[in-house]
Amino acid sequence: MTKYLRIDPLTLSAITNVSDSDRTHIINVVKNIVDNVKGKYKCESDCSKFLNEVADQIVESINRGWEYYFKYLLCSRNKDNAFCREVDTNKFPDEFYFVLIPADTRFPGFTNSIGDHMITTSAFAVSAALSYYDKCGKIQIGDKTLSREEVRGIVRVAALLHDIGKPPPMGHADRTKDIVFNLFKDINEEIAKILSNTASRHHYGQNYKEKPSNVLEWIIAYADKASSSSRAFLVKDLPNVFKDFLDLAKDIQKIGYDVGGQDYLKRIENSVSETDEDSDSYRTYGFLSKDENQALNLAKKLIDAEKDLCNGEKLLALYHVEVPSIKSYLKRGRELSIYAGYSLLIDSFIHEVSDYIKENVGKEAVISDEGGSVLAIVPSTFNLDLKNFISKTFGSSDILPFDFLRESKMEFKFAEAHLGPVTNWKGWNNKNPYVRDSVRSFGSLLSKFFSGEYTKTLILFKPLSESPKELCSKCKINPAYSDDTCLSCSLAEKFYRTYRQMITGSAGGSNKEEDMIKKLRSFKLIEELREILDKNQSGYVNVPSTIDDFEKRVGTGEKNLDYSRNPALFVADGDNFGMIKSNASTLTQYIEITRRFTYMIYYSLLYALTRVAEFNSNLFQTGYVELVPILIGGDDISIIITAQNLLQFAYYLDEALESINGRVKKGDGKYENIADKIKEKKPYIWFGISAGAYIYSDTAYPLFLAREEAETLEHISKKASKTNFQTNYVGSGLILTIISDKFMYEEENNVLSFLGQQAKDIYRHLSTLESGGISYRKLLDYVKFNEDEIRILYDVIRANEGGNKAEDIFDVLIEAKKNYQKLSNYLLLLMIMSKVLEKKADKKGDRVISYYEAKWA
Repeated sequence: MTKYLRIDPLTLSAITNVSDSDRTHIINVVKNIVDNVKGKYKCESDCSKFLNEVADQIVESINRGWEYYFKYLLCSRNKDNAFCREVDTNKFPDEFYFVLIPADTRFPGFTNSIGDHMITTSAFAVSAALSYYDKCGKIQIGDKTLSREEVRGIVRVAALLHDIGKPPPMGHADRTKDIVFNLFKDINEEIAKILSNTASRHHYGQNYKEKPSNVLEWIIAYADKASSSSRAFLVKDLPNVFKDFLDLAKDIQKIGYDVGGQDYLKRIENSVSETDEDSDSYRTYGFLSKDENQALNLAKKLIDAEKDLCNGEKLLALYHVEVPSIKSYLKRGRELSIYAGYSLLIDSFIHEVSDYIKENVGKEAVISDEGGSVLAIVPSTFNLDLKNFISKTFGSSDILPFDFLRESKMEFKFAEAHLGPVTNWKGWNNKNPYVRDSVRSFGSLLSKFFSGEYTKTLILFKPLSESPKELCSKCKINPAYSDDTCLSCSLAEKFYRTYRQMITGSAGGSNKEEDMIKKLRSFKLIEELREILDKNQSGYVNVPSTIDDFEKRVGTGEKNLDYSRNPALFVADGDNFGMIKSNASTLTQYIEITRRFTYMIYYSLLYALTRVAEFNSNLFQTGYVELVPILIGGDDISIIITAQNLLQFAYYLDEALESINGRVKKGDGKYENIADKIKEKKPYIWFGISAGAYIYSDTAYPLFLAREEAETLEHISKKASKTNFQTNYVGSGLILTIISDKFMYEEENNVLSFLGQQAKDIYRHLSTLESGGISYRKLLDYVKFNEDEIRILYDVIRANEGGNKAEDIFDVLIEAKKNYQKLSNYLLLLMIMSKVLEKKADKKGDRVISYYEAKWA
């Protein structure tokens, strides 16, 4: 039995193998979708609603497969916790095979999942087909003239299912034809024939009998080629990575997996020679050929696609809408409701734009919709009146909550998605093929798009003819209206108020704001966290209405400063995320990478917060976690969390990132056998998270000022990441820098950035010092000693005269000196966290419970 592997492009590892029979899992998913949708929509004279619903549900199933993938990576070796008890790692759901089955079973295409190749082929095809309909005339198949919505539905379903006959690659088009017809024949035989022909005739090479015969079939054939999975992920400045990747492929071939054969791999190694643009035997399309024209010669038909289809009219476009300077809106917030409310506003608007594209083009058309922007593949005829859209979204033309928006649109050719911008095709003059082909890529097309040339700014801010009588009491920027508040801040407050009502279950029923908020990750995070804790009876979630709520005793709702907690504003940003995305050779790779960054952050946060709640069950009557998720999108994170749990949060967040992505010390990575080599994660670049956490004791302290402090700490972590951690590690993890409002620091040399896994040792050291009577005040004295170890050790001996704790404290100091460059920096961190942890946690009867009582195994 032939076996295949889908290799993760960032960790060069695989979960398990698949065989030809595993395509039945995907067929079962689609069959269930068709059976489900036929009860909702009829497919008689007009099948458009039925077909588009089927397409939507296929895309959702692929996404669920990916969700399971990241949960599996997180929990396959770490099951004894509330989060992972909800993940069955022993039985794979059918949807998971959208991820496990490679789009191309051969090297280098086996890094791309069949699910994402289906999505990207459909994204190109539906946009091109709608543009053709708008620009080039009617579309007719046989005697049937199609409406625009019928075109959309037929192309989407056919493109999504064009490779349902895989694996194996050989003969898959014929299998696709039979499978698709059988799926739909009982619904509408005419539509079944149209779909089966349109899905299966997506190759036009010499070896194929049934080539495209009408415009929709040609569009899907070109879309398939444009999203070609036969390109490797090339890191521009790391050519050795590709060599290691090729060596891995050779090892995989040796133990019985079909990745093209040793001769095939040798051809690639020696710059393969090809003659047929759409050959089923060799599918590298001139990739890494010494002849710069080889790839162009093998893509002649694709290069002429627009000419053949519609008199040279470009049919595809990239589209991007952004709310610029998200942080500038957050900085308007002195209060939590404004700070968090603006984030909800921005995120809600972006998701409304995303939904508009999904409803009018297709769910697969949206590449990303996180971090204050949406990026999509759209028809070149696509147009959106953003100003009117904002008014419709927020219910009034008077409410324009953003000062300005950026909108970008760039038309491009099918061949540019495959080979990068036309300007990159020629003139390489025998330069290194690796460098050339790392630039001939979809990532380069995006770089061109984001250069600014295709961007226009929509100014929404209306300059006042005269100075306002009064400024908004919340943001101090806009003119005040009723209640001393501007319209934008009032709307932000309304969104946060609705958000909290939804979380606490006191919302008054479905309304526009609730419908928008339900789509956001900041809402889903709380809902999923609560569901996990409820199922495992592991505790509850508290989302404060104001920062003052941190002064209330846990579980009582009563203000009690003796049992208050410190809020910590945690802000973070991804390391090297932009660079990695820019190296994507194809849209398929770009989507997989973008999704990875989104999901690895989301599930790592969910895991860490679950573990914090479990940890707190040692302190309180029940497990408990307290947070406000301000911003969770793209590679940006902003969360308010209890400072007393900051070390646990950091440790488990780092543990999750490492579990999902791996972390390897450079120079390590020896494996007992090839099977182990395949399973073990082998990251080759650092893609972790750098963060800053600012702890403050005065709940009246303006949030925007706390944000500035946290951002400064984040930048310190970024620098430490580049100069220290990235020189030693590849893979993923959390790098964190902490400071408190109680202690001043003059420059980055005075603070310590640490890896999340070190948080448990920090907590252990704090417990040792506390048991030895070393309080934060004493630690403050040690920091002032400024690396004078003799004075510190003398003080420890004197303080423990007659006691047996001195040796333990010596061990802490020696370990700290060994692991950290500056002892004083580490002592400063210990001092900050000691001040936080010396607070009272709870009271049981007459006994006061200290935070140090929670044993952290």
